[in-house]
Amino acid sequence: MKYLFALGKFPQISAYEIKSYLLARGIKFTEISEFLSEMSFAIYDIEGTIYPKKMAEELGGTVKIARVISDINTKKILDAFPKQAKKKGKAAARQKNSGAKYNTKELERLLEALPKDFMLNRLPPAEIGVSLYFWHESAFDRIVWQPLNEFLGSLLSQIRPTPSIVTSAETKYATSSYIIPSESFARDYAGENAELIVGIGKEKSYFAIVEALYDIIAEVKRGDSLLRPQHWKFGMRPRLAKILVNLARAKQGDILLDPFCGIGTVLKEAMLNDIHVIGRDLDGSAAKFAALNCNDTIKYYGKNVSYDIKAGDARKIELADSSVDAVATEPFLGEVLRQRPKQDYANNIINTLRPVYTSCLQEVHRVLKPEKYCCIIAPLISTGRGQVRVDVKKIAQNIGFEVKAPLLEGEKQQIVKREIYVLKKL
Repeated sequence: MKYLFALGKFPQISAYEIKSYLLARGIKFTEISEFLSEMSFAIYDIEGTIYPKKMAEELGGTVKIARVISDINTKKILDAFPKQAKKKGKAAARQKNSGAKYNTKELERLLEALPKDFMLNRLPPAEIGVSLYFWHESAFDRIVWQPLNEFLGSLLSQIRPTPSIVTSAETKYATSSYIIPSESFARDYAGENAELIVGIGKEKSYFAIVEALYDIIAEVKRGDSLLRPQHWKFGMRPRLAKILVNLARAKQGDILLDPFCGIGTVLKEAMLNDIHVIGRDLDGSAAKFAALNCNDTIKYYGKNVSYDIKAGDARKIELADSSVDAVATEPFLGEVLRQRPKQDYANNIINTLRPVYTSCLQEVHRVLKPEKYCCIIAPLISTGRGQVRVDVKKIAQNIGFEVKAPLLEGEKQQIVKREIYVLKKL
């Protein structure tokens, strides 16, 4: 069965997380080969049964999961709804007055079964949302997407009883070609109502029905509910924490270690995925709050998992050799920078952090079981002359890790971005 995954803010990270999640659970899949790192969606042909709602809860970088019901050649959409070149003067006036006309006969023929396919295995919804996801901005610029949305809505209006059709133009965020996830969630598009997603790829376009949505409201509540000491200013987002857990390929019943656990954000997200956790942090006060947060997680969510949290040094982890199944962590990334530092200043920060990463990764390699994974974050600092980083790849390879990926998380204008490394113990 093919599924479309609408990806989060950093698509490459989100796609890698999905693959890591499936591989950790032994779920066979084929990634559609046309996926590119900038795509806002990914298509996977998955063997066997998956449970989209559970998967949406356990992934951090996926916002919608939809079951693919058909696909067509993207050229057919481009031919039917091409964006016309802007004209000037009298030609522009004539174009404006005449109104745009689109040749949709071929598209109607190809999609004539869409209403019937949409209704298989579900009750008639009172409302259907229509969303378009594009493989690249260049495709977005080549298609007049508002009329395409309306055309798809007219096809779905053939369903009886006739549902209300909602396109992105009718929501609060009308400039987007898709209905944003929080709006989809508020409209119950994975429940009594429904949503059609069209993933417009480079070669093929995929038509899919949403089966699960990421609960953004629950994520915010989880983050806000974390107990923390008064001095604690740092706070990782639960979504990123969940991504780290999955990139480390931790699954139900595993033991996951966070040697820089702070107040326990990563640990909590792992426990919600039914994973046992071990946390260590030099800040004893933070470790106490991490334990409180983990205890609250067990009570509130009824999880049957254990936690072991105490003050401890990541450079000397008091655990037995080959005793944990996964490691997911974000060490201290250096001081907060309000403006781009000079090259020498940034190098001094990196030189201070490098020994910590080296010692920590040596210990992680010792306590991690063979063929298991560590996911660790390192800073990438932008200066006036370029970028400087902790050479995690070289350090990890010298210790005995295979470096599976460095993934970049951060906005273009950010001074300090995150590099996410996935390391496999050989």
